[in-house]
Order: sequence, then C-alpha cells, then structure tokens
Amino acid sequence: MDQVVSFCGKEITSAESRKVLGLVDRQVLDECTRALVERDAPGALALVEELSSGGQDLTEFCKALQLHLRNLLMIKLLEAPEKITALSQEEVDRLKVSADALDEGRLIAFVEHLNRTEEALR
Repeated sequence: MDQVVSFCGKEITSAESRKVLGLVDRQVLDECTRALVERDAPGALALVEELSSGGQDLTEFCKALQLHLRNLLMIKLLEAPEKITALSQEEVDRLKVSADALDEGRLIAFVEHLNRTEEALR
C-alpha cells in the first residue's frame, strides 16, 4: 500500500493502483479473450503492444491471462466452478459466454503456451 500511496499521492484510483501493483485489468483480459475467440491475431498482438508500451509487466499479463483461461476451462468443465475457483456466481455467469465460445482443446493449448511464454520471460 505504501508503494501505491507514494506513486499516486493522496488521490488513489483503481487504475493507478493496478498499474503500480502490476495487476491486469479485467477488461484487458476480456479483450484478449475476445481476440482469441475471434481468432483475431492482429488484435491480440496490438493489445500486447499497447500493454508493453504502457509499462505493463508482460510476465504478470501472462500469469493473469493464464489464470483467466484456466477459469474459463473450469467453467466449461464443472457443474459448480465457483466452488473451486475464486469467482463469484455472477462472474461465472459473465464468463460463461467466453467459455462456451472456446473448445476445451484450445483452452488447454492456450494455457500451456502461456506457461511456456511466462517461463521464457523470466
């Protein structure tokens, strides 16, 4: 918290807090997922470039996207994913559309690829 206060001053916004802490915004994960669903490689690459240019730690982005895609896989495979994920029922309902748009094999391949990419970035 001291790090956030020293960076932001007295007025702290959630966007500034996420940036200081290296956290990835949910909208970024949703946009990347949309690009994956639509097989929009140029859109996905543009998003990564935008994140990199904005100072986002790409290792943290890989970790966040990997967790996001794992959650989509859990939503796809389990009756009650909220019981073993940190997601609320509302979040599960919101993500179900994305989970249904990607097949199990693609989700697993994306997660494995992100794992290798994260290791390469270290």
